[in-house]
Amino acid sequence: MKKTLAALLAFALAPWLFARAASAADEAALDAVSFTDSKNEVWLMRGDGSGKRRIAGKIGAYALSPDATSLAFPSLDPKDVNKVVLKDIASGAEKDFLRTKAGVYSVFWSPDGGKIACKIKPPPGAPTYATPIFIFDRNGAQIGQIPGQSLWGVGFAGDGASLVAQDMESLLVFKLDGSLLSKTPLTAFTGQPKVKFSSSDVYAPSPVDPDIFVCTKAVPGTKAFFKATEEDNSALFLHDRRKDPAADVRLTPENLLAMDPVWSLDGKRIYFSGYPDTRAGTAYPFAVYRVGRDGSGLTEIAPGAGSLVGRTSPVKQETK
Repeated sequence: MKKTLAALLAFALAPWLFARAASAADEAALDAVSFTDSKNEVWLMRGDGSGKRRIAGKIGAYALSPDATSLAFPSLDPKDVNKVVLKDIASGAEKDFLRTKAGVYSVFWSPDGGKIACKIKPPPGAPTYATPIFIFDRNGAQIGQIPGQSLWGVGFAGDGASLVAQDMESLLVFKLDGSLLSKTPLTAFTGQPKVKFSSSDVYAPSPVDPDIFVCTKAVPGTKAFFKATEEDNSALFLHDRRKDPAADVRLTPENLLAMDPVWSLDGKRIYFSGYPDTRAGTAYPFAVYRVGRDGSGLTEIAPGAGSLVGRTSPVKQETK
């Protein structure tokens, strides 16, 4: 009798489960995901893995515009490094976009497309990693500056009104004028000891809910992973800063390394780089993955790393 009821229940739920999976795939197809291949050339694809095409060569630490029409990247001209170049993806045309006071290391685009932040070379005599961050509007006018310091995992908050970063001790939130808005010890934010933090850790706020973060955490991996790397694994967790970090939800399995997570603009999916323990130690193990905010639908979608996400159609605002 129990087997019959289970079979009937499975039969009844099958259409709903299929529809849910199809809906998730349809929504992912609206995401535009850029990534780099093993040669560090830049590609663009839909979030379901379709439509892959090469859009740039080696351009360094670039940013993808939220509408997925442009790339912003540090100048490749060794005689003129103090600028950011804008490339139109459709035509391939490039133009100087904005100028900085020193060489540009990396570029970050706000989710609304209205602002760009640049990490630039420290002034003479400053520590190597004390990189100031300059913030510009869409027209290239400077609107703020964060003083030189060692900041990692830099990104805009969902509303574009602040920048989030970590310094391996605290999670820092800055106003666009460069002033410090908040500072939270990472030990309290993550529930992990100090020895677990590194410059590669990311704590990215959801673009639609400022209390929700996707985080990387150092965790034990499988025996196969440790044998190949002799290091901790890195996993993704969903964190609600209103709750104890013990309630964080793990999104990736033990046999998968996960790093560099980024949100879809509607806050429903997370893209990241990683590889399974079966590829640990190989020449190029990396791939781009997608997972739902609730941990569902984990999918490897393309070989590559360093994914960034835009969107091919406007995000619909949902009523909470």
